[in-house]
Amino acid sequence: MTEVGLSRQQHGLKGAYPEDIDRLCRKDRVAQIAQKAGIPTAKTVFLDFTKPHSYDELLGKIQKEIGIFPMFAKPNRMAGSIGIAKIENMEELEKWLGDRLGDAVPMPYVIQEFIKGNEFGIVVLLLPDGSWKPLVVHLFHGTTFQEAFLKGKPLIVAAETLEDAVNGPLPKLDTFTQKVIDAFNPVQPQIFFVQGFQLSPGTDQYVFNEINYRPCGDRVNAVLYETCGIKLYTALALAHIVPNYRPIPDSQWNPQIASLVFYAFQKGILQSHNHALLTANVKSRIEVEWLKNPGDQIQEPVKIANALVRFKLYSKSKEERDADLEWIRENWNPDVAKNLVKV
Repeated sequence: MTEVGLSRQQHGLKGAYPEDIDRLCRKDRVAQIAQKAGIPTAKTVFLDFTKPHSYDELLGKIQKEIGIFPMFAKPNRMAGSIGIAKIENMEELEKWLGDRLGDAVPMPYVIQEFIKGNEFGIVVLLLPDGSWKPLVVHLFHGTTFQEAFLKGKPLIVAAETLEDAVNGPLPKLDTFTQKVIDAFNPVQPQIFFVQGFQLSPGTDQYVFNEINYRPCGDRVNAVLYETCGIKLYTALALAHIVPNYRPIPDSQWNPQIASLVFYAFQKGILQSHNHALLTANVKSRIEVEWLKNPGDQIQEPVKIANALVRFKLYSKSKEERDADLEWIRENWNPDVAKNLVKV
């Protein structure tokens, strides 16, 4: 994205330049902008391992600015959960810090206080006149990206329209989203994804987490069309070329209550495709896609996109969806013999 922005700037083309992209992609700058705008966000400390710092200096900085465990570490520019770590105590912090100081290729990181709450996301299309069109709100049903990546737990992506979300589980989410857009003032048109945590169910107590200034990956987009009837890449292209464009649902769109359940790699050997247990216990229609075969050796995931299995649920009602997703979260996992090595 940075290279595209640089080429755009060199040729005087309209759109985001490297500086625009940098302030929307660097996690330390994102946190600073949110704090300056009065948007609740996690305490954040920036650690630049590409420059000389002593172990004691960095440890003292973390203790002073964050102070409590658990903490959460992220590379400052990476996405897709690459390089993340949950740090539970001082022993883990000291080890993590020593490992980073010993990295062959050092890079900047941020460490943040760990926020507990219900994770959510909203995808919007930024339009050329400065307005925006909400496409879909994602509800993760008590699952999180970090637990899916670090612990092999499911990542559940259920979807709502913004109207249903505001009138239901996420009151005033439209106001929160507008505040984030105003604070970051992103160049448009573009797809914009706001991710946060709801501290208490049914309230507007939101803590801002991250933004994506680009079309999101397969997990976030998987249930977008079924929910809003708008094809994301088509809408983005038309926003660039059609004056006063306003996306509307396709005339052939059939609204559906669709959800995605995703499992990242789990280190070990896949014993079987055990999804028959799913179809026997949930009422929603299920489409299953395995990315590995029985007997395959599975490594630890490098990024959240390292998928072992994913499936989509098509439910007749939100009540059926919620009951099925709860059953899956509590009762089903891929049949992996953990930590075994194939010989």
